[in-house]
Amino acid sequence: MVEPLKEFTALSRPRLLLRAARLGLRDYHRATHLPRLLGQALPAQNSLVLRRLMEKETALNAQRRLGAIGYRVADHLDLLIAMMDEARRIGLTEETAPDPNRAPAPDQENASGIDSFLRAT
Repeated sequence: MVEPLKEFTALSRPRLLLRAARLGLRDYHRATHLPRLLGQALPAQNSLVLRRLMEKETALNAQRRLGAIGYRVADHLDLLIAMMDEARRIGLTEETAPDPNRAPAPDQENASGIDSFLRAT
């Protein structure tokens, strides 16, 4: 199974949609928005939350590409915003979690791709 964070960074969506979602991160409140988007009890792991959001977003993206009448760009933006927030949370968790098998690395730039993904759009 592919890690949700890697799958997220590989997504390719229209630039305008991603730029709008990035701007929406400022007003995103996880406790308020996430239960509305998932409509169920939230999983304990951020990676499972991201996986569920990505499943919903994939379906919405298919509607967008087909030009479906029921497609709403606002719904798509809500999901993308939540996905960006969850990816950021996962990235922060992975960066701060100590790995006992890993030797300390020299100072280097973060290469996870999330920040680059958000800046490029």
